[in-house]
Amino acid sequence: MTPIVRRDDPAKRFSLEVICGDCLEGAGLHIPHGGYAVIDKGTDLRVGDIVHCGRLSGATPGCIKQVQAISKDGTVTVGTAYLDKSRDFSFDAGEIYGVVKEVYCQLWRKRIWWRKEEHD
Repeated sequence: MTPIVRRDDPAKRFSLEVICGDCLEGAGLHIPHGGYAVIDKGTDLRVGDIVHCGRLSGATPGCIKQVQAISKDGTVTVGTAYLDKSRDFSFDAGEIYGVVKEVYCQLWRKRIWWRKEEHD
C-alpha cells in the first residue's frame, strides 16, 4: 500500500514545488523553462493524475510523475510519459505527497498546465 499524505487544514493543504524536465510531455506537461507546480494535498487521487511522490516513504523532496495504476491493495504505480515511449519507466511510489493542480512557467510566470476536472 502506498501512503498518501493528506492535509485538509487550509494552511497546510497547498505547497509549491520547482519542477523541470521533459518526462511528462506525453501527458501534456511541457516545461522548457522550468516551472512551479501547485501541489494539493487534499484532493483524491485518480489514474492519469500528475503527482508529487517519492520512491521511498519519507524520501522528500520527491519527484513529479503520472499515476499509471492504483491497485486494489492501494499500491500506486507512477511513471514517466515521454514523447519517445522507449524512454518511459514506472515504479511503485513509496509515498504520494499530493496531486499537481497547476503548473506555471518559471520564466514567463503564466499557467501552462492544469488538472482537468470531471466537468471540464
